[in-house]
Amino acid sequence: MLYYKYLKISEKINGQEKYDFELLHSCLNGYIKFAKFNELNDPTETNFSIDSLEVINNSLKKILKNGCNSKEHDILVKQLRLLNSVFPEKAINIDDSTLHLLLQILRMPDVFDTLNAITNQLFTDFDLSKVLAFWGRNTVKDLYRNVGAFSISQNLGLFTMWDRYANEAKGMAIEYRNLEKVFTGDGSDVLNEVKPINYCKQRNPPVTTNPSDLLYLFFTKLEEWRHEQELRVVKPLAECTKESTKTGSIFLYKIPHSHINRVITGWNVDEENFKSIKEICQAFSIPIVKAHVDGDKVTTVQQ
Repeated sequence: MLYYKYLKISEKINGQEKYDFELLHSCLNGYIKFAKFNELNDPTETNFSIDSLEVINNSLKKILKNGCNSKEHDILVKQLRLLNSVFPEKAINIDDSTLHLLLQILRMPDVFDTLNAITNQLFTDFDLSKVLAFWGRNTVKDLYRNVGAFSISQNLGLFTMWDRYANEAKGMAIEYRNLEKVFTGDGSDVLNEVKPINYCKQRNPPVTTNPSDLLYLFFTKLEEWRHEQELRVVKPLAECTKESTKTGSIFLYKIPHSHINRVITGWNVDEENFKSIKEICQAFSIPIVKAHVDGDKVTTVQQ
């Protein structure tokens, strides 16, 4: 499969477009950038409602009353893997049989009320749902601080992407192939695999104690972003290389050079800079073409 990363590699200085060929070298060497979630273009990315005690309370009682079905059980196991991957220093090593036993205990009659009653005897004004809400808020914040996203599209012909992310077509798109063979997953159903974004009208549905809710944290955006047709890879930042730049720190991950298929420059790249870009691509033995507007479509032209 083919994937496209739109890139801005220039900025206007003293009225002239200045290209960052060092950035191009880095990309062609196989380095990709994982952006922290607070740096993503949608300011609502990290806005989730996890403060509703009533919602948390009701969902917790439902799980304790009915237990987890096989699907929810599998999701819970995957989420333990997710937490262990992102926070290896706090890893919870629990085998499947022990987890099954714990779930059986939690299904015992009135266990929720019993837990609250016991803890109320030990601590004043203790409320299990408040504890879960507090834990949920902090866990989600920690997750967002410790993972990054690599966003791509499978559509080269998106005018809005060329405009927004490739500097009004003065930038480029790097065409990758078979990234799904690089990011094969880690068993968490979230990390290190190419997954499409789910677009919805409500960005911040309440996160309950239902395990499946956490899957929405990383792959959901507002409906108004649907035109981007985004796919995303989420990776622990600890698995990336941290580099310092003029504007702050960035996190890079190196993929095999063979997964870079070609470079497509925007139609507004001038001839002089296109020649420089072409020379760099040739040094890496990577094909280069130039995008061209043909009516209402974006096509490519061999140079």
